[in-house]
Amino acid sequence: MGWLPIVPKYPATPHCLPDFKLPAFYMEDHSRLGLRVDAFSEVVALLRSLGTPTGNRDGCLQLQVASPAQLQALLKVLDRHGLAYELTDLMEQVYQG
Repeated sequence: MGWLPIVPKYPATPHCLPDFKLPAFYMEDHSRLGLRVDAFSEVVALLRSLGTPTGNRDGCLQLQVASPAQLQALLKVLDRHGLAYELTDLMEQVYQG
């Protein structure tokens, strides 16, 4: 499937992946799906303890996702551990000029 960025929810500032390359032509509604978490350190530690592939890509930590079922299973693990998250668009305040 690909890579899913993981970013902290707080501080509540707009997130844009620092090294993410925008396409040459994109619509104003260009987006990048990511996982925004409340307890960033705890989520990262849990994912790594489970052997979940992670890596630094585009200037931030990302989770390697092989299938929708794998992502669904990982989100259930976060739920069981009481770790709050949201799957959301991380490309806030990005406009084509």
